[in-house]
Amino acid sequence: MRADYYASYLQLCVTNYAEGNVTSGYWLKEGALERAYVEFEKMLPQGLATPDNYFFEIMSDEGGYPVGFIWFTVKEEHRIRSSWLCYVEIKAEFRRQGYARKAFHEFEVFVAALGVSSIGLHVFSHNNAAQAFYSQIGFVVPGINMVKQLGKHQQVL
Repeated sequence: MRADYYASYLQLCVTNYAEGNVTSGYWLKEGALERAYVEFEKMLPQGLATPDNYFFEIMSDEGGYPVGFIWFTVKEEHRIRSSWLCYVEIKAEFRRQGYARKAFHEFEVFVAALGVSSIGLHVFSHNNAAQAFYSQIGFVVPGINMVKQLGKHQQVL
């Protein structure tokens, strides 16, 4: 990923991360954007140069302009190398044109060459389109985290 593209990419990631956490009920709207910036500072203390983090622009088939981006990590724990998909985005006007499917294929080839044996990711429960796509390309749900909101968020029966 080009450094000049990274700045706009980071802004979109942080904003979408904050919105996703608010929509899911994990975070309150007030302070969510600031909280997301803090999280990203922890995850990417050196920006594009943060070790074990990979950033790629997803390019159009014709013209070679960016239609999206992908960010993932590669880690080794207990002698097992795995990858975590941190963020992927296809710009709205380029969705449903095969770019995500192609990007995931190239992503899988790339990490397999690094000795990775699995890819993990998180998708918010309200993002049905992403869940369907990930299922179509072979991802499975190994478990489900659940949350019950208490206090002012809880409905009285």
